[in-house]
Amino acid sequence: TGYREIDFNGGGADDDACERLVILPDQRIVLAGVANLPGSAESGFALVRLHSNGNLDTTFHFDGRNVINDDSMFTFPDVVDVGYDPTRHRLVVAATALGLSVAPGGTLVAVGDSGFLDPTFHSDGRRSLRFSEFGGGAPARDPGATWLRRLLMRPDGSFYLAGTHENSSADAAFYGPTDVALARLSPDGTDDSAPGAGFSGDGVAFFAYSGIGYRNVPTVERARVGDTLEDAIFYRGNV
Repeated sequence: TGYREIDFNGGGADDDACERLVILPDQRIVLAGVANLPGSAESGFALVRLHSNGNLDTTFHFDGRNVINDDSMFTFPDVVDVGYDPTRHRLVVAATALGLSVAPGGTLVAVGDSGFLDPTFHSDGRRSLRFSEFGGGAPARDPGATWLRRLLMRPDGSFYLAGTHENSSADAAFYGPTDVALARLSPDGTDDSAPGAGFSGDGVAFFAYSGIGYRNVPTVERARVGDTLEDAIFYRGNV
């Protein structure tokens, strides 16, 4: 019929939400979104892998489906994107972690070809982050909320995370309430900040649409308005 209805969690509770889709090199289809964990009211990362004919791929987590918690009792993931690393045959799913009385932050899971978390990624297949945490002992921004929007995978398995950073009141006086932020992570889930070879020195770049970069743009040339990211794409293969 050309139509397929799928429950992420297999429970048929009508609480599933699909946010992104990716076609694998062999034409299998991966759907990524959010669903309740089986037998629980807690929501988690939801993945389904289908063959090109629409049938569930049962080599992926037993029955073609997996719902993964975000390893926190206080937040739930709002999935925004999924990327495929063909070298490691794995998926990396990006979400914004939301919760009561908790500032939003980024959260990632890496899932191997078998449908289980990949322990070679940040030791357990998961990573939580905020753009303001990059830079070690000398971060470029005060602590603030992170809203992820896009994950852009590179051929070597490293990837970009693009989103919006909420500035502190002190930073807002110079940069505006929010900035667009772009971070690059290594294939193992660590910051891509190797001396002399890392991305933007400390693994992250903050910028306004009115300027080129946060480090070399004089304050007087920046419009003190909020900049938010809605979408991103590689341009002509430049990575």
